[in-house]
Amino acid sequence: MRNAQHDYYHSIIGSRKWKNFRRWYLSTHPLCEMCEAEGITRAAQVVHHVIPIQSSKTQEGMRRLAFDYSNLQSLCVECHRKVHEGSGKYGNRKTNQANKERAAKLFMLRWTGQEEDPGGIF
Repeated sequence: MRNAQHDYYHSIIGSRKWKNFRRWYLSTHPLCEMCEAEGITRAAQVVHHVIPIQSSKTQEGMRRLAFDYSNLQSLCVECHRKVHEGSGKYGNRKTNQANKERAAKLFMLRWTGQEEDPGGIF
């Protein structure tokens, strides 16, 4: 069943503003950030929202999450699938939890302006 929040989410990700922002982000972060953390070089095709846009209950909050640079992560299709495992689409909840924890740590590193992993977070 569709609701207003679902419709608003799709209006954001279907907007010209998001498509331009997404294109810019991928041009500045062309490699999959999860693969890079593993020492693998792979092109990113997806811009992932670390904190899901739909986790906000307001339209303003959804817009903020959608366009917050520090809430974005460039991923390859395979890593994006792994991040979403356990959400009912792919089924592996243990992997999903580990990926969520890793994404949250990366988000905090970006938010605090730290470029490297202090004390072996990853």
